[in-house]
Amino acid sequence: MTMRVIIIAAALSLPTAALAGPCTARIAELEKSITAKQEGSGPSLAPSASTTGSTATASGSSEPPATNVTAESRSANAAMENLRQAKRLDQEGKEAECMQLVTQAGAAVPEQPK
Repeated sequence: MTMRVIIIAAALSLPTAALAGPCTARIAELEKSITAKQEGSGPSLAPSASTTGSTATASGSSEPPATNVTAESRSANAAMENLRQAKRLDQEGKEAECMQLVTQAGAAVPEQPK
């Protein structure tokens, strides 16, 4: 019985993958690229409570780490927002508008070599 449910679920998921258009495929590709590029590039950890005052203030920065957002991460965030909007347009069947947003997202974040 469990095997039958698994087979039916797999069969039902195949048509959606086969019907995925170029916009859907490009969205998935860019999401993977942006996510991979951003992995490990988050803000550094704040000094722990056990850190001495002289070490904690040695950086000379009075701004909290959250305000030190790089241009690259802003660009990635804007690209991900474009991709969210593109997904919505793709679900509505608006392929041309979807591809336009995907193109903008792709321009904001250069592709990594394969």
